Amino acid sequence: MNEEKKYPIIISPEDNPCFISLWDEEIGPKIMDLYPRWNSTEIEELATHIFSAYQYFWDIPDAKFENASFVLPVKKLEKKAKVVLDSIPNSEVRGGFQPYIVVLLVPDFLTKKQIKNFDDILILISQEYAQNLEITPQIKFPLKEYYQEIQQRFDLIEYEEEKEPEISDFYSYTAAVEDFQAAINLFEKGSYKKAYELLMKVSAKFKKEKHDRLLMEVYYLIGSIFAQQKKYRNAQHYFQKLEELAQRFDHERFREISIFMDAFCYYKNQYYELALEKLEILELFSIHHINQLQYLTVYAKVLNYLSFFNTAEQKLLHALDLTEEITLQTKLEEQARLYYELGILNYKKAYKNDFKSLYAYTTKEFITSLEKAMAYFQDASQRLETLKQWEILNEVYIYLSYINELLDNKKELLNYLHQAYQGVAKTENILKLLNILLKITNIQAELGYHTKNVEMLKDFLANHEDNRILDLFTKGRIYKELANSLLLAGDELMAIETFIEAHEIFARLSAPIYEDYVILNKLKRIYEKNTNLENISKIEREIASYEKALEGIKTKKEDSIYPLGELQELWIFSNDSGLLMYSYAPNTGIDHDLIGGFLTALKQLSIQVTQQEIEEIAIGKDRFTLYQEQGYNYFILGRSSIMSIPTTIKQTLKIIYKRFWKEYAEKLKNFSGNVGIFQNFTKIIKSLDFTLIS
Repeated sequence: MNEEKKYPIIISPEDNPCFISLWDEEIGPKIMDLYPRWNSTEIEELATHIFSAYQYFWDIPDAKFENASFVLPVKKLEKKAKVVLDSIPNSEVRGGFQPYIVVLLVPDFLTKKQIKNFDDILILISQEYAQNLEITPQIKFPLKEYYQEIQQRFDLIEYEEEKEPEISDFYSYTAAVEDFQAAINLFEKGSYKKAYELLMKVSAKFKKEKHDRLLMEVYYLIGSIFAQQKKYRNAQHYFQKLEELAQRFDHERFREISIFMDAFCYYKNQYYELALEKLEILELFSIHHINQLQYLTVYAKVLNYLSFFNTAEQKLLHALDLTEEITLQTKLEEQARLYYELGILNYKKAYKNDFKSLYAYTTKEFITSLEKAMAYFQDASQRLETLKQWEILNEVYIYLSYINELLDNKKELLNYLHQAYQGVAKTENILKLLNILLKITNIQAELGYHTKNVEMLKDFLANHEDNRILDLFTKGRIYKELANSLLLAGDELMAIETFIEAHEIFARLSAPIYEDYVILNKLKRIYEKNTNLENISKIEREIASYEKALEGIKTKKEDSIYPLGELQELWIFSNDSGLLMYSYAPNTGIDHDLIGGFLTALKQLSIQVTQQEIEEIAIGKDRFTLYQEQGYNYFILGRSSIMSIPTTIKQTLKIIYKRFWKEYAEKLKNFSGNVGIFQNFTKIIKSLDFTLIS
């Protein structure tokens, strides 16, 4: 019996982490362990999304989370998440049980069968983690040891094993041709499994009889079946065999199809350089036999991933021209998709290509890229509204809000944020809704619309305050925002009452947080204005107690999922020229939401950085902190969670700041614009120990 060769899938553990997250009623999902270390806030967002989705679709508020096992697509990361959800007894939480999840991220091309290979090890991790919490909670759970078994299973995953069936000596060529025709009919009806079984039998006969021209047809169909099933590595094997035969027989149709599908499979498996090589070969021919729209779109996506933005844009514009030749409904769908891709491309280009200095937002290149992105997104939104594709339309509105904020179009910014808010409100994605709401209230506060902010925040609390997905920190933050709005709207008594309510919520947390410290200082200022001596004395004692408690909190825990402790990303700028000299931003480079927050923070900080008027700014769930020292010609901008302690973040930045000077002092003194000399700094900062910062 002949066997097809097996082709192992090379899967890097660094790209496919496993993590455990425990739902904490104080702060939401708490990442208890993560291996391998992953420099991405996506882990926290994914954990929140999983808990939120589970409750919305399967659970009853305030009841015990039922255990479950499922797979979720993670489109942003081009992954699938294999999730095991369970709970442990805890009398201090609602329902008496505290949910937790064990999650393994895997490449999105893995099949259900391949992902199922990890079920037993993830269930074992879940069971032993729960046992560890019950018996020895003080001992850190050894997820790293379990990952060795996970990696072995990744190593063993291979393409679907393909075996050519034994064929009888009585299996004639005529019978094989009849089976081939039957397989074609089955393929056209979508009966891929039955078609595949016949085609493997036909393939064995045609190979034995050396009917290579007919084999081309067989390889094309088998490759197409695997592509339909998203088994791209198997599909690629057959399209490469098809290409060999097509070249030998100078078969134009199969040569085009095989080269394109080879490129497509490389693209789906994230080998973008190899995909580009195949597409460039195809470009040498006059294309007649493949879908031009699909070809140009794939070509553009590959170029986009490799940051060849201008060429990618040309391909998408060419594809747009071709849509004029198709029917109206399909035309609208294709144009909406292409305009959306063009918007993303130019938005990404503004950050990756045109952002080179602190003052990038004032440059012609940066503004041009943003304006083009805005125009494309507007074209996409018009078509998406007609098509009633609300989910992607909400994303477009959010991108348009980011762009209009950077371009100082406040009226349009608010318009798009309100449209996004109304759209997301229909999806029950509470946390996304809250993020948009806080952006709206921030802009409306700048414009003096404080009464509107009060109305919106009260409405949100009325509808969602009891939702289980809202942790104590998030609730306290909403009440703090409401109190600020009430104060600015002139309702001081209600503002005081709401500040106190926010403080009481924060006081229920097991550790002091900076947000509560801010509230206490605001209350102190109000009492001082009104000369309320009794309350002033009381609040001063609380503030002193908080200051002492905050000083004792360390920046980084032993199990921090970030190499830099609570500091997640950083950028180092020249003070004279504003040139970006170095960045460690593994998340912002791939996350369009983080790009928007970073550029907004940078713009606000850059206006005042030379005057040293502000040192930090909160954007959404992130805090951006500025650090610089007198006598030195550079400064650092760091991104951390809004829950981080500013003093400890500054201490982390101080260590990095001084180490940067130690490594590059002479080069900094004679800096002439060559930023390449600083790129080795990533290895250095990853080697630093931030566990002792306090």
